Amino acid sequence: MDIFDLEYAQKHEVERRLKLLGTCAKDDCTDRQLRDRSYETFVAPHHLAAWKHNYHLYGLDGLLPSDWTLLDKQTQCTVRTRLRQLGTLADKERITSDDIRKLAARRGWSYSTAERWVRRYRAGGLWALAPHADPEKQRKRGNQKHPPPDLGSFEPEELDKALDEVMKYWPLIEPFVHQVHSSNKDIEKHAKKHGVSPRTVRRLLSLYKTYGPSGLVPI
Repeated sequence: MDIFDLEYAQKHEVERRLKLLGTCAKDDCTDRQLRDRSYETFVAPHHLAAWKHNYHLYGLDGLLPSDWTLLDKQTQCTVRTRLRQLGTLADKERITSDDIRKLAARRGWSYSTAERWVRRYRAGGLWALAPHADPEKQRKRGNQKHPPPDLGSFEPEELDKALDEVMKYWPLIEPFVHQVHSSNKDIEKHAKKHGVSPRTVRRLLSLYKTYGPSGLVPI
C-alpha cells in the first residue's frame, strides 16, 4: 500500500492517534492520567487533550486530520527519508529518554534534535515530517492569529455566558494575577487544591495577563 495515498494515510493516522491516546480515550481520564500518558508517549498533553475531546464529540471521525492534502513527489521523498531516519521508534507506543538517546547516537544527532523530530512525528503524524509542517509552530501561529474578542463586543446574553466562564476560571489564577513572577511550587500547590494541572493554571494565567478577562473565555 502506498503510504502517501490520502485515504489510506488518514485511516492510519486515526488508528495511530487512538493507540497513542490509550486509556485516555475514555471519558473518565483525569488531567494527571493525561500527563502520565504524555510522558510515556512523547506527545504533548495539549495534543492528547484535543484528540480526546474530538474523539468524544465525533468518534473516530474526530481523529481524522483535517488539513492533509496530497503531497508532491519531492515532498514525499523528504518525508519518506525522515520517517526512515526515525525507524521503529516512530510508531512505538511507549518511548523512554533512553530510546531518544539511542536514536541520537545512531543518527549522529544531538539529543534535542532527536527528541524534536520524534515529538514532531508523534504529534502530527506522517504529514508533519513535510517541510514547514511542524505542528507546534502551526499551533503557535494559530494562537497568534486568533486573539479572543473583547468582552465589550458581546451581546447581553452572550456577555452573561462569557462572564460565567470568567468567574469559573478566576479562582484558579486569582492569587497570581498581580504577581510579576509566580513560583512553580505555589502554582503546583494551588493547582492540586483545585484538582487541575499546573499547566492549566499557567495557561490561564498567561491568557489573562495577555488579554485580560477576555482571555478566560473559550473562543
